[in-house]
Amino acid sequence: MSSEIFSDGISEILITGSVVRIDFVSLSPTEKGPDGQPKAIFRQRVVMPLEGFMHSLGMLEKATQKLIGDGRLRRTDTAPRPPASGNFP
Repeated sequence: MSSEIFSDGISEILITGSVVRIDFVSLSPTEKGPDGQPKAIFRQRVVMPLEGFMHSLGMLEKATQKLIGDGRLRRTDTAPRPPASGNFP
């Protein structure tokens, strides 16, 4: 059986030893943060070995290059800054 889970993003990546835990979030349709924006709610955690995570990074880079090549993304000179709190968004 196959299942599909929607995610608006990743809230945290925790690496302990050779295991990587990736927490996915989606924006709540009902809960709001102090700024009035939808609150990011934990939805699912993916746990994988470090080797699988590194392979995934390569796959994400290939997808990014394809999106750039197709004109759907544009590379900028300024690298995105991570959020100060490390939380989504």
